[in-house]
Amino acid sequence: MANVMFGLKIGSKGHLDRYGWAEKQALLKVTGLGFVSGKDDLCYKAVLAIDAAGYTYGSVHPTVDTLFMLGPRTCRVISSSAVDVEVTYRRKEKADPDYVDIRGDIVLVQERTNKDKDGNDIVLEWKPEAARTAKTQTGMIDRWLPSMSLEFSKTIETNPAPVAKTLVGFLNGGTFQGDEPGQWLCMGCPFHSPDGGVHWETSFKFAHNDYGWKQTVYYILDSGRPPANYNAAYNEGKTVKTIEVYGEADFDQLGLPNAMS
Repeated sequence: MANVMFGLKIGSKGHLDRYGWAEKQALLKVTGLGFVSGKDDLCYKAVLAIDAAGYTYGSVHPTVDTLFMLGPRTCRVISSSAVDVEVTYRRKEKADPDYVDIRGDIVLVQERTNKDKDGNDIVLEWKPEAARTAKTQTGMIDRWLPSMSLEFSKTIETNPAPVAKTLVGFLNGGTFQGDEPGQWLCMGCPFHSPDGGVHWETSFKFAHNDYGWKQTVYYILDSGRPPANYNAAYNEGKTVKTIEVYGEADFDQLGLPNAMS
């Protein structure tokens, strides 16, 4: 008579997420199968034996009642009367569909800028004598600024790729995390499905800039500096330009909580 022993080698191997065990693998060692003509018949008898012992497709895990045998059953012949059967248990349902994991980071990054702490242009002026017109020049400095990032992770039941394509590389078009439009840039959306597309472990990452993400560029002379005799009447919008780098998108569709309050 066949004998089935559970979890001798890999009973604790699997995938653990924020809700607990999402996947667990187990090894069923089947012995006492008796002599058969070939390995295929031996594997077939082993599957019949584990079914008879209650290890059928869809059955609950012996110790984790949220997992069910949903993966393939892989047989490996050990001897003329023994077979190891590897099985996979997976979770059928999410534990909490509204749960969102929030991670944040604030670090200092160095940048070269023409702005002071209040966002005003740094303008230098030089006047050699009273009779001559003052010359102005833009000043550039290196400074360390705090840079904040937020990551929101959750499990959803739809493939996030279509939405991610419309958000990654875009700025918030409306108020987001209590800040005005244009301050949060969607940096990425890693995702994967551990159960073949039934559930998706998804994360959306955002980076914040107090001054927005526009870029100011200047006409630079051979001296490496902007022109000193800048005249707005002739050069407004030409010598100095502020460029909109990123488009805007609606982040509200993600339904994310406010991590700043």
